[in-house]
Parts: sequence; structure tokens; C-alpha cells
Amino acid sequence: MQTKLGCSNGRSEGASSLSIYPTPNSVAYQNRYGRVKGHVPDENSPLIIIKIAFHFFQKNDSTGNWNFEKTPDQKKRMVQIMDWINTTYTNCALPSDPIPGVSTTLNNSKIKFEVSGYYFYQNSELNISRSRPLCEAAVKKADATRLESFPIFVTAAKNAWGSYSSESILTFYADANPVSDFNFSQHLAHELGHGLDLGHTYDGSQNGVYDGKGDACCPEPIDPKLPDYLSDIFDQPWPNWCNNTNGQPCYHQNGGSCDAYDKNKYCTNNLMGGANWNNYISPMQMGKMRRAMALNTIRKYAKEESSSTTNWMVNENETWDFDIQMYQDILVTSGTTLTITGKVAMANQGKITLENGAHLIINGGAITCWGNLWNGIVLTTKSSLLLDNASIDNAELPIDAMKRTSLKIKGVSMINKKVQENKE
Repeated sequence: MQTKLGCSNGRSEGASSLSIYPTPNSVAYQNRYGRVKGHVPDENSPLIIIKIAFHFFQKNDSTGNWNFEKTPDQKKRMVQIMDWINTTYTNCALPSDPIPGVSTTLNNSKIKFEVSGYYFYQNSELNISRSRPLCEAAVKKADATRLESFPIFVTAAKNAWGSYSSESILTFYADANPVSDFNFSQHLAHELGHGLDLGHTYDGSQNGVYDGKGDACCPEPIDPKLPDYLSDIFDQPWPNWCNNTNGQPCYHQNGGSCDAYDKNKYCTNNLMGGANWNNYISPMQMGKMRRAMALNTIRKYAKEESSSTTNWMVNENETWDFDIQMYQDILVTSGTTLTITGKVAMANQGKITLENGAHLIINGGAITCWGNLWNGIVLTTKSSLLLDNASIDNAELPIDAMKRTSLKIKGVSMINKKVQENKE
């Protein structure tokens, strides 16, 4: 018998859980960087790898949970489980209920997970715990560096549901029958989706009306004017389901017994649905997850990689009054001005290039590297750089300027103060 897993505190899609304080008020944030559509990947988007670590809580005698030493085949099972999860994120299924006009060819979120370690703890109380804080405290006491990878706590609690935050997951799968491993991979992929800012596509966990069998029987409306409204999920032409919402779109049907491929049902195979298949991720969901990796807490678990040389394009005047983590080089195009008043963290070997006649203003802002070192700012002919109470840190060569460029500096902090002027 396969084990069906779920989550108890998973919120439904609606207002974003993205936490940025104070809320940026720049046009660029409101129209691009804070919007889901501004982060939808394409074939040139850089791959983001998220480091995760599994923490298994056994009984005091090392029984009652996974144990690789006593059962070596269990590690092979975990490798297979991770392969299934990564397949969901990089080669996701076609939608069971396609919406006209929504691409079905974008099947790669360009997000993968890499296991950095498997750790085991002997503690009978935590073996049956449902508390993420208690599990986290135990890991921190054992070795705080283990929390540098996104932690997944595995206990043997009974009749429990998974829980999540943007900094950890707690799940309950104490070496169940291997026949349930695929179900567990879907469950864990779902919980990781929550960690990446995705909500449920159903509303049963909050406002849904249940039929007594654990399935939501009545639809709840969703406001299409919400900032994070996912039109490629909820613009579903289901008049027989959304029949009491005054013309508004509605959340999907919930319930493990709901067959996503039964056309008489109103559940789907979406990763964040509650049906018996959860392996489709919509383009806007992909964008929402990648936005979280740029702007939200979970980005701290990104694996250090070299910056993608496929440029992030700044094609019109923008002000960045927010804190963003980049995974690719930035190109400010000719005649365009980029003003940075927030903080920009570049990837390893990343660079910001100003095309002929482009302008970069760093006014009270900071540019640094979220990995080791970035390669700095490159000025080409007739471009300009204005630094006013700015900080440029952890750059191999902070400023690389050709002749016939304009460079103005006032109250600037640079760890490496080298400025190179080329003869070109």
C-alpha cells in the first residue's frame, strides 16, 4: 500500500508571501522585478542549484527511521527520490488541463536540488516530533554548519502532515515501504515548492468546504486583481465548477482521491495541487520560484556557481531600490541609465557592462558578491559611472574603464580600490 503524504499549513495562492521591507516603490520593481512574469525562465536562463541536506531523527538505539549503515540500499532509494524530484523541476509533465494560449513547451524551471549531506541523530523524542524549531535546534547543537544547506527534517511522527518555511521542511517518512518512494518524491517536491514561495492551487486548507471524505467539494473564488494572480493556472474555463463565484475564477478541487485526468473532476496535476498526480509546473509558477531565489530568504541556499554570461538586460531606465541576488552578468544597453540605491549581489566572476553611451549611478547603494569574487564594472566608450556614497566590495577589479568614459566618485567604499583605465 502506498503512503499518501500532504502538508498541513500550506497556504493557498493569493497575496505573495515574499517578504521585502520596506516595500520597494520603484517603477522597475512594481513592473518587472517584483512581478512573477519578470522572472519566467527561457532556454537561456541560468540554472540555479539549491543545496539541501537531510536530517533523520532516529530512536535512541538508532532504529525507527532511515539508517544507511544498517541498510545500505536506503541511500540508493534516496538518490532515486532526488532524481524524481529534479525531473519534476527540470522536465515537468504536460498539464492535465491545458489553458488556451499558455505555453506547453516550457517544461524546465531551471531549478535543481543537490544533496550536500545526510545526517542522523539519536533522540527518541525528536523521532516522533512534529516541531521544526526543535529539530533545527538539535541540528544547530550538533553542528551549525549543517544548516548552511536547506534542511529537510525527517521524523517518524504518525498521522501527521508535512510543514515548511522558506528556511526548512519537516516531513514524516520513516523508511516506509519502498513502493511509496515515488509518492514521497512528489510530496517533497510539493513542500520544496512552498519553500520557493508557491501556494496551493486549492483553497481547502483554509476556506474550503469539505464533503466529509477529506475532499473540498465547493469552489472558493480567487481575485484576479491580486498582484501574484497566476493566470496560467486559474484562467481555467470550468463554468460547472466555478458556478458560485460571481464570474470570478476559482481555486481547484482538492483531495488525494481526485483523479487529475478525469474530465469530470476539477483537480489538476499541478505540483501544488492536492490530487493524485502533482508533476506540472506552470510558466508563472516557475517565475515565482525564480523570483524567490532572487529576492527571498531561500536564496541563501543557492550553490555558488560562476555567473552566466547570458546577460540580464537593462534596456530602459531603471532604479533598483531593492536587494537582489543575481545569477548572470548585467548589461546596461546604449542610452540607458541604471540607478542602484539598494543592494546587488553578483555571482562569482559576474560583471556589469555599460554599453556605449550607457550610464550607471550608484547612489547610496552597494554591489557585492554572494559567492567569492565578482569581476566588477566595465565601462565602454562614452559610458559613465557616478558613485555617490556607494559601496563596491569583493570585486576582482571594481572598475575597468576605457578611455572617453566618465567616472565620478564621492564617498565610496571599495575593498579593492583598483581602477584600471584601458587605452582603447
